[in-house]
Amino acid sequence: MDFIDSNNPVINNNDELMEFLNNSVLYRKLYNNITSLTIYDCNEITIIPEGIFNFINLEELKLCHCNALSSISNSICNLTNLTKLELHNCNALTSLPESLCNLTNLKHLTINVCNAFHTIPRNIGNLKNLNILELTTCDSLIELPESLGNLTNLTELYIFCDFLTKLPESIGNLNKLEQIELITCNSLKSLPDSICDLTNLINITLYKCNSLISLPDNIGNIKTLDTFNIYNCSSLKSLPDSICNLSSLTSIAIYMCSSLISLPESICNLINLTELIITCNDSLISLPVSIGLCSNIQKFKINHNNKILFGDIPESIILCINLKLLIYNNHIYYIDEMRDIWYPKIMSYNENNNPNPFYTKPIIDAYSFIKWNYKTHNTHPINTQNTITTLLLIMQNIHIQNLNKPRNSFTNTPRNAFPDTILIEDLMSNIIYGNYDFININKSIQENTYNIHTKFVKNLTI
Repeated sequence: MDFIDSNNPVINNNDELMEFLNNSVLYRKLYNNITSLTIYDCNEITIIPEGIFNFINLEELKLCHCNALSSISNSICNLTNLTKLELHNCNALTSLPESLCNLTNLKHLTINVCNAFHTIPRNIGNLKNLNILELTTCDSLIELPESLGNLTNLTELYIFCDFLTKLPESIGNLNKLEQIELITCNSLKSLPDSICDLTNLINITLYKCNSLISLPDNIGNIKTLDTFNIYNCSSLKSLPDSICNLSSLTSIAIYMCSSLISLPESICNLINLTELIITCNDSLISLPVSIGLCSNIQKFKINHNNKILFGDIPESIILCINLKLLIYNNHIYYIDEMRDIWYPKIMSYNENNNPNPFYTKPIIDAYSFIKWNYKTHNTHPINTQNTITTLLLIMQNIHIQNLNKPRNSFTNTPRNAFPDTILIEDLMSNIIYGNYDFININKSIQENTYNIHTKFVKNLTI
């Protein structure tokens, strides 16, 4: 038997379990020494034998494929040193005893593929040291207790429950939560607004939440969020504008959201975004022009979105001066290839035929300068990127009257009629034509630029 002379016995069937418990010599030998116990394929036991709960130094208990196990006695509270409890494929188990909540040293609780399991202990919030909670493929579980919000040390939460209808509002109290994954929660229609109060959340993954129709309006309040994955949420039609306030976001992936029609135009506010993946979203009809202002994007993948052709990718993509890789329908375009494709489109612009403010002379000049600087120095000084990118943001795709007109429409208009436009043009000219020392760019120029940007973006959202 694997458990002989071991402080971490593994019991593989009913016979081994009975021999273990009935072997008084071995039992006494391990009584004070055993720290980990794994029980597999004991399909005849309906309740955990009381002898197991006498191992007072037990730290880890794992039960797998005990298909007749229907309950766990209150004696489990005797395992005061238990730090990890895993229950896998115990398909007759319906609940856990309330006494479990007295295990104040428990750090990791997993309930996986327990299809009859339907009740979480009401006082689960008493597990003050719990770091990881996994409720996966528990298809009879339909709700979670409000006391879940009392798990003040919880850092990871994984829920894969097909019939779970809602998350408790108290989830917003999980101040240390860093990662939440909601997988195949097909009955979940919304997320609680309180999720936006999570001040340390780093990762959100939503997968096959097919009834989810919207995200909280204030999701942009999660300033620590680094990674956002949305997979196969077929009822999700749009993303809230506030998602573009996720200032720490570095990666967002949107897969197979078949009802998603558009992305927020303010996506350009994701200043730290390095990876954008948009794949198999059959209703998505366009990409925002402002995507070119995501200056830190390094990888942009757009695969098999049926209504977006290669020619529909905004030419502004060339302004993503840190972009190293564009993947369209699994074809890889490297930076030089992208320049060769889009540069002629920009340079052939005819102001008389296209009032799009993206194609103004300052924009073309800025692009030419960036291209020259790259070819000459093979680098973009950081201040060059920040300043030019900010100015481009102002000039590009901001729907105010004077920038929506062709440049020649201002021919007979006094120059001082558009003071904001004058300031933009002067700043752009100074940067492109006047001074190539970008290391010491004047702070007041940056502040003025920021103020105009803020004003114009506000007009865009009205």
